[in-house]
Amino acid sequence: SKLLALAVTTHLRAKSVQHLAAMHGRVKKDIVEPTPEEKAKQREQVRTARSLFAKLLDLRKSQTYNDQALEMTSKALQFHPEFPTLWGYRRELLTSTGSTEKPLQELLKMEMKLLEKALRKSQKVYSIWFHRKWVVERLFQEMNADEEAIRNLLSTELDLCNQLLAVDERNFHCWNHRMNLMDLMRTWGK
Repeated sequence: SKLLALAVTTHLRAKSVQHLAAMHGRVKKDIVEPTPEEKAKQREQVRTARSLFAKLLDLRKSQTYNDQALEMTSKALQFHPEFPTLWGYRRELLTSTGSTEKPLQELLKMEMKLLEKALRKSQKVYSIWFHRKWVVERLFQEMNADEEAIRNLLSTELDLCNQLLAVDERNFHCWNHRMNLMDLMRTWGK
């Protein structure tokens, strides 16, 4: 009887572990402990990032809008895309007059490339998706008379949504983005 109870308990634990390892049809990755060298490298990266983030927050506070700030925020967000304040600062940089010599449409297209890198790193971050929606809407306005450019933009965005939803159909950020694209398509058709 004790042997049977032990066997049942062991079986249930094994089932429980299997269930947790594949919750919602998603297999969890094993956590690998970093080596001391990797930990030292990570600590150095964190120190560098903290310094850069502090400098950028000071620039934003002093309302510094220039190419250097745009480049610095780009580097910072490539390192850590989950920083909503920096995405907000980028919106300020992109819309401030005289911050750069480049036309807004060109800047927005560059912004889309930065956002693609951010989404490769983190697909479920509010601030990334909010910024992408903002950029798509601005591009849509900038391209108002160029039907081919609008068609390409919407097609690219829908393709992105399809790719991300194929990876994880539960990504509600992506579903929301897709819904916003549908709204843009409806307004464009009018």
